[in-house]
Amino acid sequence: MIERLAAKLPDENIRLNSPVEFVRPTEDGRWLVGGCQPGQTADTFDGVIIATPAHRAATILDEFDAKLSLELRQVEYASCAVVSLAYDRKQIEHSLDAFGFVVPLVEQRSILACNFSSVKYAGRAPDSTVLMRVFLGGDCQAGLLRLPHDDLITLAKLEVSDLLGIRGEPLLTQIKRHCRALPQYTIGHQDRVRRIEARLTPTSPWPEVPITVSASQHASPAAMRQPIGCFKRRSNETLCSDECHNRHKLSPLLVLPKVNITCKHFN
Repeated sequence: MIERLAAKLPDENIRLNSPVEFVRPTEDGRWLVGGCQPGQTADTFDGVIIATPAHRAATILDEFDAKLSLELRQVEYASCAVVSLAYDRKQIEHSLDAFGFVVPLVEQRSILACNFSSVKYAGRAPDSTVLMRVFLGGDCQAGLLRLPHDDLITLAKLEVSDLLGIRGEPLLTQIKRHCRALPQYTIGHQDRVRRIEARLTPTSPWPEVPITVSASQHASPAAMRQPIGCFKRRSNETLCSDECHNRHKLSPLLVLPKVNITCKHFN
């Protein structure tokens, strides 16, 4: 979808690798957007959509709404690694009659969850092949992320092989790390979200321009890849400061039995 949208726009209207450092309102009700890269200049836009993680939004908005910036900085984030594994369907004993599973800490496993990508989305893997994504790290197992790539891949293979009855080595392995990608819902998060939303109403200090800050409501593995920033200019020009990605609605997961766990967010 992103590629199709980009194809409809003139090349000069899409700017990659142009990180935004500040956004501030102008006297005529528009927005001044600027960065700090060599040769990068500030420009004025009719409207702004800020779709960054909360900590980046806090930096961008700090100059003219310190209260909003402070609230955004309070949203904590965790990092994780995602290991993609592909197997021949015959290697897997489990029926794979779900979209995946999550693992509570009480199980003392080294993975957070596993998503059966080729079951969840058609066309993700050839027929008779299964593609799955295994998640490691998070806030309560952050120490695992100090391991090198090969060790994390080995952990992922061992865990899913044990849980799903997998025999033999995967046909494909791939790992990607996501730094500060998962918003954490600590105590008081809902109140914080309400305060953030209150700063974005027509009666707030902001000019009457629609603005949305992402990562304030829902976190999930599917939400880790977030667009860094898109800005509307004169109703016919779009500026993207980094690669934008498709966002999928979440599907039900096979959840392991509910248990009591010990983690700072639930004490």
